[in-house]
Amino acid sequence: MDAAALARGAACVVGATALWLPVQVSGSAPLQTPLEESGYARVTSAAEVSSFLKVVEKREPRARRATIGVSASGKPLDALFVSAALQALAGGSAPGELLRVMVVGSLHGNEPAGGEAILMLARDLVNASPRGLLGLMEFILVPVGNPDGRETGERVKAGTINVSALTSPENRALVDILVRWQPDVFIDLHEATSYKPETLARQGYLTDFEAQIEIANNPNIDAAIRAVSRERVRPAIISRLQQDGLRASVYVGEIRDVGQSIAHGSLTLRNLRNRAGMDGAFSLLVETRLDPPGERYPTPHNIRARTARQFLSLRTVILVCLAQHREIAARSRAARRAWRNPKAGERVFLVANYAPDPARKTISIPLRRIADSQVEKRTFPYSGKMVPSRALELPSAYAITAHQDAIRAVLERQHIRYQVLREPRECRATVQDISMREHAGVQPRRTSASINIEDRDALVRLAPGTLWIPLRQPARRLIPLLLEPGSNSSLYEHRDYANLVEPGKEFFVLRIPGECSVGRR
Repeated sequence: MDAAALARGAACVVGATALWLPVQVSGSAPLQTPLEESGYARVTSAAEVSSFLKVVEKREPRARRATIGVSASGKPLDALFVSAALQALAGGSAPGELLRVMVVGSLHGNEPAGGEAILMLARDLVNASPRGLLGLMEFILVPVGNPDGRETGERVKAGTINVSALTSPENRALVDILVRWQPDVFIDLHEATSYKPETLARQGYLTDFEAQIEIANNPNIDAAIRAVSRERVRPAIISRLQQDGLRASVYVGEIRDVGQSIAHGSLTLRNLRNRAGMDGAFSLLVETRLDPPGERYPTPHNIRARTARQFLSLRTVILVCLAQHREIAARSRAARRAWRNPKAGERVFLVANYAPDPARKTISIPLRRIADSQVEKRTFPYSGKMVPSRALELPSAYAITAHQDAIRAVLERQHIRYQVLREPRECRATVQDISMREHAGVQPRRTSASINIEDRDALVRLAPGTLWIPLRQPARRLIPLLLEPGSNSSLYEHRDYANLVEPGKEFFVLRIPGECSVGRR
């Protein structure tokens, strides 16, 4: 993005800022969030979040609180819908004239500042002028995406963050919103610790960023959304944050060693940001600094400063999106309609990895020395080039010939349409033979594997009970990424489904390249 374009973008954001006009309603007491009421003495509990949303709902006729799901332990997962067209929004209507924005906080229970910032946004929306934000935008706010983890301070309490398998009720509820409400913009708020006691700190360093911004970056996301996000939206956010005094940059992966190679955010669909991008949203990660323990702060764990960083970042993202709202809405909605007119020879990439970038061999990143608190710029090898591989031309359909109950559950969680064959059928199919599968590493409830696959064409007999999944549906490009064993976003990367891939056997997921007569569900 050149300097002139960046300047024009900044001017648009300045103009959009004028629309953020909090106006106190005459005769009413100033509304404060629970964190503010406590004097920043303690983090807001999940129960207090729900109570605050009820207060907002009572004060603001354009706001409605709703329970969108429950956590693994049964705690409510609450959302706040805010819109000048509230009845249409709360009823699940497709986006209309207003830019639809979804914001989620505290998906990791030990990162509470995002939830606090969302409550501050709700507070401002209650007091906003009718000529302000709600004249052009509407909001779905989910302050606490992980109520169980927030109560215990654990990163992940129950279940898993893996969005491919959707085994946790929290993730299912959030994906339900993404699919039903179709937000134009999705914002995911996180915090990252600057002090890594078992790795970087042993080498004498802390990370020094205050805010990092990432976009949805799987190669199968709509090309126009990726281009506009990369070239216009993200640079404008970072530039504005820097102007406001925050040390902001493009997101880089976890730094654990001063000699490691540097890449960017995850490329798979295991995280919510990339899944939202696959659904057609301009999807953005905001990650601010979680300050190191052991220092003296004005508030416990420096929660006031951390929340201020989150709120400034959230506000800036919203204003940048507001300044570009017409293009964002048009691109998002065009991406969602694209399945209706599939292109001949359309392909997806089953795998994406980072590799060294010949145009940029190194990257300079400031780190803070623990010994004297001075900032030192370190040069790292740079592997920030996204390299997609395993291109697959989309078939007409998939047929599931075994493990139907397990796969059916995933399809329904993912809002993927399917039928059950009632009569046998013969079809030409691409059969995949798994000749080898080696586990490359295991994380809690997730596995990663190297796999050898040989394709062959065959005439197959599909028995009654076979699941038939046509690709002429909204989840068209998502389906192969979940079902193909060679995809690094597949559901078989999750430990609960890894044993479905059996070496030496014909794989039970068949590609159907052409038309085939099937029964109805």
